[in-house]
Amino acid sequence: MKFGCLFVILGISLVILVPSLSLGAKPRGPLWTDPAKAAKEDPDFVIQGEYAGKASGVQVAALGGGKFHVSKFKGGLPGAGWDGSGPSVELADQQRVRVATKGCEKVRRESPTLGKSPPEGADIVVGEKAGSGLLKGKVEGGVLFPPAQTVREYGDFLMHLEFQLPYKPRSPLSSQDRGNSGVYLHNRYEVQVLDSFGLVYDPAYVKVKIRSDPRQWCGCF
Repeated sequence: MKFGCLFVILGISLVILVPSLSLGAKPRGPLWTDPAKAAKEDPDFVIQGEYAGKASGVQVAALGGGKFHVSKFKGGLPGAGWDGSGPSVELADQQRVRVATKGCEKVRRESPTLGKSPPEGADIVVGEKAGSGLLKGKVEGGVLFPPAQTVREYGDFLMHLEFQLPYKPRSPLSSQDRGNSGVYLHNRYEVQVLDSFGLVYDPAYVKVKIRSDPRQWCGCF
């Protein structure tokens, strides 16, 4: 996992820590961090994504080998028209994905704060105008690779963080191996950065057996 932009609006004393991507675990299957390379080498990457129709939305998550986890939402995509009812969920191949997304258009949604400019007085930890604010950690091409820790300590603050998740289709949807990292606040509380795309959290809505109970997760966004 890579962190591309991090700035903090100063307050009082606190430590921010970005932990390592993994704890020595060997990745399951191939992984990509370059979208262009993933699209060239794995046709499933091009199919994965969100599809919007007039009265429904579909999320298609690649599982590797031409298999996909498909979630269909009534009203539209989550945060864009979904009525909150239980989605229909199925395992599908490429042909079945075409059927499930018929009448829908593939869309790419971005955070409205992506590329946000730091306000006056902010500490820029990673980015084009970053200072020497890291105690440890490696920055290459404007991208922060964990683990890293800030030199200064912060208390009350606003933090803006941009990150890139790896593409690891052969790891189970319910596994944190698909892309897991985070930011520790006060060197105690973690804001987890996790690839949960395509996962339905309420077990009452899960029609396809997954690896573990999604309620055990400590939180993600």
